[in-house]
Amino acid sequence: MPIVFGEIHGFPLGSVGLAFVPIIVGMLSTFVTVLPWQAKHYARVDEECRAQGLASALPEARLPSVKVGAVLLPIGFFSESFRRSCSTTDGKGG
Repeated sequence: MPIVFGEIHGFPLGSVGLAFVPIIVGMLSTFVTVLPWQAKHYARVDEECRAQGLASALPEARLPSVKVGAVLLPIGFFSESFRRSCSTTDGKGG
């Protein structure tokens, strides 16, 4: 990202650093929301499996949150790529 915003689009160094803020916000919101939900979900599934006489829940019980991310990540990539246009470049064709 620093090369794209700094060299191609001509952003100053401080603004290039600000490009990382949404990434940090997204990571923190994931830690605050998804990880506690996943722990509760896995504990519930593990309890259900132990009630059925199994040793513990399978690791695949952690996949529901990953399924959500598998859908949202490509949507985010495609929306970002389609929002880009030639008008955002400096005329160098980049």
